[in-house]
Amino acid sequence: MTNDRQQNSKSLLVRILQYFYLVIVIAALALPFLYQQQSFAKSLGFPSQLIWAVALVIIFYALLLFVSFLTQNSTLLILSLVLIFFTTILGLVLLTIAFPNLKEILEGNLPSCINNLGSCNFKDGIIVASAAALAVAVPLLVLNIITIVGAVKAIASND
Repeated sequence: MTNDRQQNSKSLLVRILQYFYLVIVIAALALPFLYQQQSFAKSLGFPSQLIWAVALVIIFYALLLFVSFLTQNSTLLILSLVLIFFTTILGLVLLTIAFPNLKEILEGNLPSCINNLGSCNFKDGIIVASAAALAVAVPLLVLNIITIVGAVKAIASND
């Protein structure tokens, strides 16, 4: 009976975030295998160990958020907020790194070496890295803001 009441008290945002992070876990599990199958990804030259490490970090992060939203445990939700705080700092750092080259990126003036990173010179490599940092930072910051709202709603519904 208590479980039914707790299940019904979840807001729509909390439920959406719960399943969204479950989908992220599944996608991160598939990431190393998809990387091995895609020809354009192989041309980037990243070692498979790096892809596995990134996938494991994403899995841990998303699994913690999924479990905290699933159980609505206040301790886990507070731990999630701390984790989100640090990833928000990471997103802001990435945004700061991308900022000097923002004009070139937004105008679409990406260097031609974006298809073959090994052929980039230093200046072009910085622009490509800035574009990648921007591509990670903006969605991360938006998702963190939405997740903070969801976590606060989940904590408030426990009281």
